[in-house]
Amino acid sequence: MHKKKSVIGICIVLLMVMNILGVAALCSGGGKCGNGFNIRTSREFVDLWDSGASGKADIVSITTNNGLNNVKITITARGLEPFYKAKCNSCKNVYEVWLIDKDSPYGLSLGAFTPNRAGKVFYIFQQKQVNFLVYDYLAIAEKPMNSFDPFSGDVVLLADITGSSGI
Repeated sequence: MHKKKSVIGICIVLLMVMNILGVAALCSGGGKCGNGFNIRTSREFVDLWDSGASGKADIVSITTNNGLNNVKITITARGLEPFYKAKCNSCKNVYEVWLIDKDSPYGLSLGAFTPNRAGKVFYIFQQKQVNFLVYDYLAIAEKPMNSFDPFSGDVVLLADITGSSGI
């Protein structure tokens, strides 16, 4: 009896995975798909300062019935300047992730991080948002840790996310 339940459980999991992969494959071009899915693909970052930094962002946005976007952005980057005490006693910088709308002076901070000693980072942002598709760029800026100016610092990595929604 237990073996039968285990086999049924495995079959259900496999069907669910196949369904998810099928939806992803059908929607990989972006845009509206199935039950309100807006699938957005991976975007490579451009190193604006030839610093040797690189990375990519995997972006998924699912539009709910009430019009909100469940957004998940996963960033992997390497080659960033690490800010740790043994390297720099006076280091007071962090990296901050921004969504930028090119048609307005508005940027939305997605939070801050410091890379590990090897200059690598794995960062996940997940939140419900309104009008996620208005943003054109995803930026990683190096900035002073305690700055009250949202636009202080320099953009190090930039990813163009326009057109990734298929709209």
